[in-house]
Amino acid sequence: MLPTLQLTDAFKGYTYDQDKLMTPEETNRRVRERLAALDLEILAETRRSGLIVNSIDGAKLDALIAELYRIPQDVVDAARSTVGFGAR
Repeated sequence: MLPTLQLTDAFKGYTYDQDKLMTPEETNRRVRERLAALDLEILAETRRSGLIVNSIDGAKLDALIAELYRIPQDVVDAARSTVGFGAR
């Protein structure tokens, strides 16, 4: 059974360069903490399914997330429109 996901109001407190709730570093830290707390067997299940898993270390993941946050908003909007999500 999947864990319950509870959505609540999120008032924005970080607005530099992007209109976000928190800094990219804080987002990264919170995601890591919550994934660790879930104790999921995602990697084991993936291996059992026969899929190829190419893991990366934390520093590379941090660099990737930082790079994604540097994408200009007009590029993000264009990509969202292209794939059918619409610009924000």
